[in-house]
This record gives sequence, C-alpha cells and structure tokens, in this order.
Amino acid sequence: MGGSYAVGVDVGGTKIEAALVDRSGDELARKRVDSPRERQALLQVCAALVRELAGDSALAGVGFSIPGSLDPRTGILRNAPNMPHLAGTPFGADLAARLPWPVVLENDANCLALSERAFGAARGRDHVCGIILGTGVGSGVIIGGRLLTGAHGLASEIGHVPLFDHAVRCACGRTGCVEAFLSGPAHVRRYRAAGGDPGDGGAEVVFARAETEAIARRVVMESMQLFVRLVVALVDLYDPEIVVLGGGLSRQPGFYAQTSAIEPMLPATARAPAIVPAERGDASGKLGAAALAFERALA
Repeated sequence: MGGSYAVGVDVGGTKIEAALVDRSGDELARKRVDSPRERQALLQVCAALVRELAGDSALAGVGFSIPGSLDPRTGILRNAPNMPHLAGTPFGADLAARLPWPVVLENDANCLALSERAFGAARGRDHVCGIILGTGVGSGVIIGGRLLTGAHGLASEIGHVPLFDHAVRCACGRTGCVEAFLSGPAHVRRYRAAGGDPGDGGAEVVFARAETEAIARRVVMESMQLFVRLVVALVDLYDPEIVVLGGGLSRQPGFYAQTSAIEPMLPATARAPAIVPAERGDASGKLGAAALAFERALA
C-alpha cells in the first residue's frame, strides 16, 4: 500500500503551499513560501519544501497541483499563463529528478475534484464535477471514480468552452467562453461596461451591491442565468451526482440556489446535481495532489 503519508504541494504564481497529509486528509504539518519567478529556483524551493515536511515519514509519494495542463505523452507543462517560466518544460520530470519518492502532477482544478471526493463534500461520490470560480474558471471531472483527462490532457476545460453567444473575447483567444463571463475579473468588466464603478474592488463589490443597485443586480442575474446554462451543459456531458464550487466566487450564496432553474432545462430522465461549496477550501490544491499520490501508489 505504500507509505502512510503523502506531501501535497500547491504551486502558484505568487505562493507555494505544501502539507504532510495522512490517508484521512488531515494535515500534520504545513508550510507556505513565496514562489520564485525563475525555473531553477522554483525547482529548488519545491524540493527543499518537500524534504522538510517529509522528514523521516514513510511517504507514498508527492503530488503537485499546478495551474496548467500536462501533455500525457511528453510530460510537458502547457497552458500556464501565470507561470511562463515553467510553460513548455518537463516540470514533473525535473521534480522527480530531485526527490527520492514517486512524483505526480495534476491541474489545479482537477485537484479540487480529487480533494473533495477523497476528503470533502463529494466524499464517496463516483461522479463529481469540481469548478473553480476565481481569477479564471477551471473544472475537474471524475466519472466512475476516475479522473477524466482525455487524449491530450485537456478534458473538462469547461472554462474555455465557447458556451455563450456573445462576442466577448477570452484570454485564450476565442469568444464567448465561460471564463469570459463567470470569472471574477469578468464580473468587474461587465459591471463597468454597464455603467457601474467598482473602484478598486473586485467581483465581491458587484455581488454586494446587487441588493440595492440596479446595474449590479442585472450583472449578477445574468451570471446566475449563465451559471444555470453551464450546469445544464455539465449534466448533458457528464451526468454528475454533485457539483462542488471552489475559488473566490464560490462564497456567493446565489450559485447554490439555482436548482429550481436548472431542473426545467434538463431531459426528463436527468436529475439536477447537488451544488455545494468545497469543504476543504483553499487547501484543495495540495490535498487533491496528495490524494492523487495515494491513489497512484495503489495502482
């Protein structure tokens, strides 16, 4: 069965968070450090952090949550705009060369789904969609207890599906993408375009003002309508039992009140999934990576 512990590491553009995790998902030790903006320095910091947390524990492996996708054939990291110093590099192989334990890497949204199925709100469920609503929109999908990755490691990238019939351009270069409407910055952009002034605030300002201000209310109502369409698409594609929301916007209660709007749009044989907030919150990256390390150790 391998070791009793794993180290999970959430690698981001500004910070690295890591934890020594047991098989119940409890964090026995954790540490957070700044993320270097140079590749070799980042590799050194990650390796040192893992060794420090591991100590003399019996590790099943080490998992890394990353903001990008991996080419399953080459191990090359792609689609990591916030970490250009890692894009196009074999980040996993570079880490494995510096550590004596098995190393696995996975996209951060996939780690949300893995974390919540193993240790959180979707515990025991075999059909799970995890959605990050934050600076971007990412998703991870588990079908039949297995993470869906696809032929090229790009499966379930719902944030860049051109789902909406608008000409708004997304950062990926296409128009009408989910991320161009439901990310945090997209709410601010839409609010400004409608005549609102959030000042230096983010999407939370728009949601807070929706109680009393017509412009903000229209933006939020449109967001809820688009979110309903997104969940209906996920049901048509994946038929999940549960949809778990993470990221900064997951704190907005309106997303969890849309079941009655979703159900009439589904086929007669379909059921609206439960929509719930992630239990493990900001820890989902490192815990999902640890869960994957345990899973691979059993394979």
